[in-house]
Amino acid sequence: MAFISKFNLQSSELSVIIATLILIFLVRVIFSRPWNPSKLPLVNGKKWYELGYGGVEKRFNADTKGLCQSGFQRGRQKSPDGFYLLTASRPTLVLPPKYADILRNDSRLSLSRVTAAEFHENLPLFEPLSYIVSDGRVIPKVITHKITRSLTSLIPRISSETEHALQRVWKNEADWHQISLRTSLDQIMAQIQSRVFLDDELCRDPSWLQITIDITKTLFLAARALRGWPDFMKPYLAHILPLCRKATAELNEAERLLEPLVAKRRAALTSDIESDSDRLNTIDWFLDASHESVLNIAYLQLGLSVVALETTTEAVYNVLTDISSHPKAIHDLRAEIRGVIGKMGLNTSSIQKLELMDSVIKESQRMSPLGYFGMQRKALDKIILPDGMIIPKNTFLTVSTLHMLDSSVWPNGEEYDPYRFYNMGVNGEKTPSNKFIHTSSNHMGFGHGKEACPGRFLAVNLIKTILCHILVKYDFEVTGQEEYRREARGYNLIANQKLEINLKRHYEDFEL
Repeated sequence: MAFISKFNLQSSELSVIIATLILIFLVRVIFSRPWNPSKLPLVNGKKWYELGYGGVEKRFNADTKGLCQSGFQRGRQKSPDGFYLLTASRPTLVLPPKYADILRNDSRLSLSRVTAAEFHENLPLFEPLSYIVSDGRVIPKVITHKITRSLTSLIPRISSETEHALQRVWKNEADWHQISLRTSLDQIMAQIQSRVFLDDELCRDPSWLQITIDITKTLFLAARALRGWPDFMKPYLAHILPLCRKATAELNEAERLLEPLVAKRRAALTSDIESDSDRLNTIDWFLDASHESVLNIAYLQLGLSVVALETTTEAVYNVLTDISSHPKAIHDLRAEIRGVIGKMGLNTSSIQKLELMDSVIKESQRMSPLGYFGMQRKALDKIILPDGMIIPKNTFLTVSTLHMLDSSVWPNGEEYDPYRFYNMGVNGEKTPSNKFIHTSSNHMGFGHGKEACPGRFLAVNLIKTILCHILVKYDFEVTGQEEYRREARGYNLIANQKLEINLKRHYEDFEL
């Protein structure tokens, strides 16, 4: 009664307020549950006492792997077909790998619509990432039709910049010294990547390299911070939340650094004095691909840089942490480099012949995919699978990658075996699926199907070139126990930022 009198409320008015609050609560509960015609289990649903989604998000970010394992265990009791998982942002249909080949080329499923939802495509802050999923698909086209076809010309550039970046960051000291592994790889990879995309423009500019590293991390964190909020609030929160404000400032600084280069390249394209080799850079390729479209070329470049930097850095990090505890593999990798690169030089043909290195990288990717979810898609229409399962229109779905560590799929699947895929080739199982660059339903490190990563052809050449330089020029030991080398955070498996590496100069009897 004291509460009623304090706010001068009548009992009938209070009843209306309470009823309205209850109605809002019930509506939110109802709409948080997916339309589930196949009667699959729901995992990580809201507790009866939870008004918001804080608990859902906390459980999801803390133990995605455990939730997925729980879902499939429940599924085996009720249905073998999967389950719905309430994530930090929406219900997602999690499917077992038996559906991967069925769905991999289905045109009714869209990866771009998932990316658009995850990175809030209608907010100006995330415009660089929105170009990845835009209808024009300028970034994927440049990757496929320009970068991949130019790899022969790009390898010497990658190699020379790798040498410079390693000397700058890791030094050439003969005595052991310790350095942060992930932080140093960020600096090295940002420089190499900038040389690949922009040639000698900006690739050694400290301001550009730092902003490339910073904005990659900040944009992902800002997107994550917005996911738990209703859509109508996001445009306002994008101007208020500290991470969003930080991302905006970094985006403006990156654009400021890129604009003079864009203007220079735009002017050069109108002249006939440059050769094709002078135009071996992504700014020119974006200008060509965009034609007369009103596209922000600087944002296109940033979108490409952000996506490429995170994935390639994680890949090199994973390989180094894995092989650090396998000295025989390091010895054999050096022998392979000496036998192949020492005779043929470093080029696309010799890189393809590094079969043990291919196995090592693919095994690291098997053990540490980018996350527990592969083949993330949104259903653009209602889909009925051959076994009768119904995927409603607008359903967000994914295929679990947990089986990539399963011993029923891969012998001793929970153990890292650097020779796994190499031995399969030696034993007569040399099929395309054993190669790092190829995907399958049992190995979805690059995704699978028509939406598989278009940049994987650059990635394999980039990663192998960098590893050749590291193995030939450095002895190294990664500190810390293996189980602490990676951290699970929501969808993703990420590097432990605190992990350090011990380094000293190694000498071989040949030069790259």
